[in-house]
Amino acid sequence: MFFKWPLNKLADYVKVIRNDYYVKKQRSRNNMLLRSCFQSVVSTPPLQCNPSSDVELHATTSHFHLPMYITAIKSLLRYYNDITVIVHDDGSFTEEDRHLVQEHIRGITVIEKTRADAVLKEKMTSFPLCRKFRKNVINAMELFDNILLAGKEKIVSMNSDVLFLKKPLDVINWIKSESHSIMSVYEEQPAHQKDFLQKWNCRIPPHITLCLVAFYKKFFDMAFVEDVLSHTGFDWYTAQNVYPLLFSRAEDKQPVVFLNTDQYQSSGVFPDNAVFRQYWTSTGFFNEIQFRDADSVISELSTKEVEKYSSGR
Repeated sequence: MFFKWPLNKLADYVKVIRNDYYVKKQRSRNNMLLRSCFQSVVSTPPLQCNPSSDVELHATTSHFHLPMYITAIKSLLRYYNDITVIVHDDGSFTEEDRHLVQEHIRGITVIEKTRADAVLKEKMTSFPLCRKFRKNVINAMELFDNILLAGKEKIVSMNSDVLFLKKPLDVINWIKSESHSIMSVYEEQPAHQKDFLQKWNCRIPPHITLCLVAFYKKFFDMAFVEDVLSHTGFDWYTAQNVYPLLFSRAEDKQPVVFLNTDQYQSSGVFPDNAVFRQYWTSTGFFNEIQFRDADSVISELSTKEVEKYSSGR
C-alpha cells in the first residue's frame, strides 16, 4: 500500500507524457504534409496586391502553413487585387518565410510577432484579461491583431485553409461598395457558438466563422471584450465566438449578411459549383478534397491566363 499511490501517479504521469508525445508527433507529420502538398505554389508567378487600397485583408499563419496561405491568397488575387494584403506571423516565421511571401505577393505587409507584441502590449495596458488571452491562445491573434493593427476602416479577415475556386463577386462587391453591412461565410455549427451566444442573449445567429468575414474596425470595443473574457474560458474557439457579440452591438447600423451556403462552403459539405471553400485543415477530415482543389488552383496560377487578373483590378 505504501508504494501503490506513487506508482499509480507515476503511471498517470507517463500516460500523459506519452499521449502528449504522440499528439505532437502527429501534428508534426500533418504540418510537414501540408507544407509538402502546397509546395508547388512557389513555382507559380508572383501576384500583386494594392498597399494603397481602402480595404485590408488580414490573416494569421505559421511557418508550416505558409505555402497553404500563399495558395489561398493567390486564389483570390488572380480574380481581384485592389486590396491591401497583411499577413500576421504567429511567431514561427523564418527570415526565408518573410522573403518568400513578399516575393509571391508583391506589396504585402508582413507583421512580425515581436513587433505586434510590442504594439499590443501598450494598447492592452489596462486590459489584463485581453493580454492573458492573447498570450495563451494563438487564435486570439485573429481577434486582436487583425483589428488593432489594421490601418484602414474596412477589414476582411481570412483563414489560411481556404481557396477561392471562382470569382467571388459578393466579396468583390463588398470591397468596392459603400455598404456598411457585415458580411460572413455561414458555418452550420461553429464550435460552442450557439451556447456561448445564448448566455449573452445575442441576436446574431450562431453561424459566424472567421474563415472569411468582412466588417468595419470601428465596431471593436476592448473594454467590452475584457468584460466578456471575465465570464468565459480561454479556448481556441473563444475569439471566433466573441465576434458576433461585437457585431450585435452594431447591428442596427451594420446588419450581418451571410453568403450563399452552396457557393461559400464552410460546413464540411462540398457541393459542386463552389466559389469558396474552407477545409477545416486542423482536423484533417477533408485533406483529399483540399489537395485536389489546391492542385487545380496551382495549375491555373502556373498558366499565363492568370496574368489578365493580376494586372487588372
